[in-house]
Amino acid sequence: MRKSRILIVWNTNDRSSGFDSLCDQNLILEHIDFQNLTLDKLNEEYSGIILSGTDASPINNIEVYQLQQSLFNQIDIPILAICGAFQVMAMTFGAQISDCDSPVYGRTSVVHNQTVPLLAKLPTEFTVFCKHRWAIRQISAPLEAFAWSSDYSYVYGIRLKNSPHYGLQFHPERRNDGTLVLRNFVNQILKFDES
Repeated sequence: MRKSRILIVWNTNDRSSGFDSLCDQNLILEHIDFQNLTLDKLNEEYSGIILSGTDASPINNIEVYQLQQSLFNQIDIPILAICGAFQVMAMTFGAQISDCDSPVYGRTSVVHNQTVPLLAKLPTEFTVFCKHRWAIRQISAPLEAFAWSSDYSYVYGIRLKNSPHYGLQFHPERRNDGTLVLRNFVNQILKFDES
């Protein structure tokens, strides 16, 4: 069986994560800092990309993330954008980012409409870990929302229509139960067969 390769793009110096829970004999995780990312050969060399969260505000630093904006328009393989990268993805397709009413840090409840394989086998309401000061309140085509914060009425999950690109405002890598979301990305989105 061919090994699948996932590129994890770090947008922060905080490398403590649960991405290692994805490691197994048929999956290779490769890490790169976002400053070193190039678009060359990503479609050919990787099965998928995970974009980590960020310490910087996409509101004030969007030029820093122009390369990531290009990813969503030029790369065909599945992408999972987390937290700040989720915000960059939403802004790339016209969503407005705004300050949260108050910073969101810690556990919060999320509801989803059970329409995407990324959240398969999860209850319609579940607890996630969040750490953000900015939020997406509305989106429009070509994005589709599939998850929302039940506490704050923010959009917490998006996908690009007719594309394998997904974004999550929360951090699935920061909680043990988030491993299911990451596994769903691998198993269902990438069509990776663990057997």
